[in-house]
Amino acid sequence: MTALRIVKYGEKILKQPTEKVDFSLIAPAELTKIIDDLLETMYLNSGIGLAANQVGWRWRIMVMDLKPDGHKKPLVLINPVIKQCLGKKEVMEEGCLSFPGIQIPVKRFSTIRVQATGPQAQPLEFIAEGLFARVIQHEYDHLLGKVFIDRLPFFKKLAVISEIRRRQKQGQW
Repeated sequence: MTALRIVKYGEKILKQPTEKVDFSLIAPAELTKIIDDLLETMYLNSGIGLAANQVGWRWRIMVMDLKPDGHKKPLVLINPVIKQCLGKKEVMEEGCLSFPGIQIPVKRFSTIRVQATGPQAQPLEFIAEGLFARVIQHEYDHLLGKVFIDRLPFFKKLAVISEIRRRQKQGQW
């Protein structure tokens, strides 16, 4: 496994939609290496989710692991689609590995229905709730070329961008 560099806000690939994975064009061993590298990068950066474009790859793959007790239980979603948003929208603080040190309140649905493909090309369909639903929505946004500050009102988004620019000038970004 190889830990990869996390792409930070400002790099173009974060704003570009990812490309669907075609299982007929990728060898199983190559896909396994991609997934292992994503997971290794997420774990080494203390993340709970990571989208492929956050490490500079254009594939529609996300990984996550919400286990707080240190026992790894990763979930890999390939070509995910949020089929239905259910329940009410809730506001909760979110962070992002591509926005180091930035925490912002984001409104998201509390429950979603997801379809995806697993790492062995098996079809998946499930309902996600709470933090699980939130992480999927956050990473799904990445796969669509969106970042969490895109969900903020205009002036709050400008304030975050201003803070990022300040950090860039100080060499902290």
